[in-house]
Amino acid sequence: MRQTLLTIIVFALLALPVAAPADELADVQAGIQKKYGQAKDLSFDFAQTTTLAQMGGIERTASGRIFLAQPNKLRWEYDTPTKKQIISDGATLVMVSEEEKKAYVTKTGAQFDIRQPLAILTGQVDLCNTYEASLLEPVEGRKRIKLVPKKPAGFQSMILHVDANTSLVQAIESVDAYGNKTMLRLTNQQFNRGLPDSKFVFTPRDDIEIVDQPMLDF
Repeated sequence: MRQTLLTIIVFALLALPVAAPADELADVQAGIQKKYGQAKDLSFDFAQTTTLAQMGGIERTASGRIFLAQPNKLRWEYDTPTKKQIISDGATLVMVSEEEKKAYVTKTGAQFDIRQPLAILTGQVDLCNTYEASLLEPVEGRKRIKLVPKKPAGFQSMILHVDANTSLVQAIESVDAYGNKTMLRLTNQQFNRGLPDSKFVFTPRDDIEIVDQPMLDF
C-alpha cells in the first residue's frame, strides 16, 4: 500500500507544469520592462570596471552616480578616479572634465550610442523586438539574460544580472564594438523622485572652457 501511494505521489509531481526556458526568459524580460517602464526617472550608484582589449587587458575602474529621466535625459557623475560628468537633455551631450577644466559639447548621436546599454533602464526600449535574447545560468541567485542587438549598435552584446524577486537589474556586462568589456554594478536604485529638468542641463562656469567637439577619450 505504501509503495502504491509513493508511486502515485511521484507521478503526480511529474505531471505538474514546469516553466520552460522560453517561458522563463519571457518572464524575466517582461519583469524588466514593467519595472523600468513605470519609471519617469531613476537614479543609482554605480561601480564600473572596464577591461581594454586593445591595451592588453588593462583594467580601469570608476564609481559615482547616474541619473536618468524621460525622454532620453542623462546625468552621469564620476567621483573616481577623477571628477567628470556626462550631461544630456536628449538633444545636446556635454562631457565635463574637471581635471582639464573643459566641457566638450556635441549633438547626441553615434557617440551617445556607446552608452546605449543604459537605455534599457529607461523602459523605452522594447527588449523583445530590439534584441536577440537568451537565458544564461544564474549567478549568485540572480537571473542572467544575454542580449544581442538585432541591428548595428555601439556595442556587441550585454548580459543583465536581474533580481528574481524584484526584477531590478543589478549589473550590466557589455562588450563594445572594439571588444572592450565593461561590468557596471548598480546599487541604491531610486525611482520617481521628481528629478528637475535642470539636472540634465549643463550650466557654464567661468572656470570651464567650452569646446565644440566630442571628447574622444573619456
